[in-house]
Amino acid sequence: MAAAPRTLAVSESFDAVEGFLEHLSVHLRACALTQALSLPITQLLDQVAQHRATRGQLARVVAALEARQIFCDDELNRVLDDTKAALSADKSDAGVALYKDVFENRSPIDTRKYVLGPQLTTMTFWPGKMAGSPRAEVNALGAASKQMTDEATTLLNDIGTAGTALAQFDTGPRAAFIDACNAAVKLVFGQLSELDHAPPPSQKGPLPAGFVDRFFLRDTSGRAVTQKALEDAVDQTKAKLARQEAQLKEITDKVAKTQDEKLTRQLKDQLGQASAAQAALDTAAGEVARLKAEIEKNKPPPGVAT
Repeated sequence: MAAAPRTLAVSESFDAVEGFLEHLSVHLRACALTQALSLPITQLLDQVAQHRATRGQLARVVAALEARQIFCDDELNRVLDDTKAALSADKSDAGVALYKDVFENRSPIDTRKYVLGPQLTTMTFWPGKMAGSPRAEVNALGAASKQMTDEATTLLNDIGTAGTALAQFDTGPRAAFIDACNAAVKLVFGQLSELDHAPPPSQKGPLPAGFVDRFFLRDTSGRAVTQKALEDAVDQTKAKLARQEAQLKEITDKVAKTQDEKLTRQLKDQLGQASAAQAALDTAAGEVARLKAEIEKNKPPPGVAT
């Protein structure tokens, strides 16, 4: 009995799937006994080109967006370098404090290490930090950092959206198509096996040995995805997710820290105002006591007319 044909994997390229189906289709059409079995396979072959074109377009969108990351990072670096030069030139206490706040007590070199990573997170907070500077140059850099971080954030969101669309195609239409291919191939294999077991009366004698095997492409070298390739892909996805989760945590922590610092400043301001009011009350109470004592001191003795 012939071995069952291999199961097509969703991760296989459409070229590999097309080659497998084409081999089956031409052999079915070449044999007079099996020509009637070729139609479902031929119909699936006609769909390969459309699926390949659709996925190719989705993949090109992702690639085009990802290619822009390095150039977007260049613009962030330019703003970072200009900011470093402008802030480091101000040696006043306020200027030094702003420099430390903007770069978060880290070296600018450390800030710019990664492509659209922690650097983007850090620079997202620059517009607010630099908005209060009396220097027009610093205000302009704050506006530039907002523009560039907005563009970078939009780019990352677009990459995420495009990547999701590609993944949804792979798990949706692509997976459904491969399932349909496997079902059709399995059906044809069963029909060929029945034919091999019980040839039609028109067939003189048994069918040749290996009759069923000749219809299926058995050489899978370089076609099916290897376990190592899948493991590498999973590791890359996990690493990307970990980077994104770390970036999200950093942003969340910084937002919380900013809110805490703002609340602390507000409480300190309120405490200062309350302390000032209490001091004023104490001063007033002291003055009242002094006046009362003065009145008592100057009060005439009893029985003396005033």
